[in-house]
Amino acid sequence: MFILIQCYEQRQRAKGRFEAHQRYTDLQSLSAGHEWIEVCDVQAQRGLPEFDDNGNIYFPLTAASSASAASVRIKSSLNTCRSSA
Repeated sequence: MFILIQCYEQRQRAKGRFEAHQRYTDLQSLSAGHEWIEVCDVQAQRGLPEFDDNGNIYFPLTAASSASAASVRIKSSLNTCRSSA
């Protein structure tokens, strides 16, 4: 298991993409705010590129790929405490 912590600016949906991994599973957690992600069944997609050497594929959000996608809203899951010191 490994953990990758990222800080990023959210993308506009038009600039988004799907991704799939053979060797691991993504678990998403936000420290603040919320965002929407879309998930789809990779096996139902047609014309995808091959998985790369790291076991990943990335493909665009198209009308065809989005037709079977589900939208999921992710909300902040961490409570932050401020010290008064």
